[in-house]
Amino acid sequence: MSYYADLKGRAKLAYYRNREKIWALYPKLSERIEEYYHELIINEGRAAGIDESSRVLLIGAGATPYTAVTLAREFGCHVTGIDKDLIAVLLARLYLRRKAPQLDIKMRYGNGLSFKVDDFDVIVIVLHAKPKERILRAISESSTRNLTVILRNPRGKYVHMYEEMKTSLSDIKFILRTTLKHPEPYRFNTLILEKYGSQIYR
Repeated sequence: MSYYADLKGRAKLAYYRNREKIWALYPKLSERIEEYYHELIINEGRAAGIDESSRVLLIGAGATPYTAVTLAREFGCHVTGIDKDLIAVLLARLYLRRKAPQLDIKMRYGNGLSFKVDDFDVIVIVLHAKPKERILRAISESSTRNLTVILRNPRGKYVHMYEEMKTSLSDIKFILRTTLKHPEPYRFNTLILEKYGSQIYR
């Protein structure tokens, strides 16, 4: 990756993150992006076997956690979103109060490297979350027996903007259950992972 491509990617990502904070204040502005990802998120949830008994952790939820809203609304599950940006967390709480006050969703300040994950059976690692390998290594130390991970992995030109997961999964105690290859213009594919020792099918 060239220096200028990396710099451009970082600038775009910063723009998207700050744009989400504006959307959190005016939830109507986020409706188009929510509709854009709606079916994709549902397909991820189905592939991961999410149901009303699932406890889902969303790492890198951001200021407008529409993934959390879609999963909680469609599957009836509990979702906890975390973000290492405290302002994003506070704005996400405001967004949820306005957008989905009836859903079982909590937002907390934290990051995927140190947040306690033992109480969750499905973990979503969003596209902009990093470092992906270290997050997966931290998750692999969880005491949860049946653990599924939804990992959004960039493709094509978007690897300059988002971190790509390249490490061999066998080195970090995960196996690949399936890959959801999303059509263009989506920026990523979704890997459905299982921790070693998990039941492959629920």
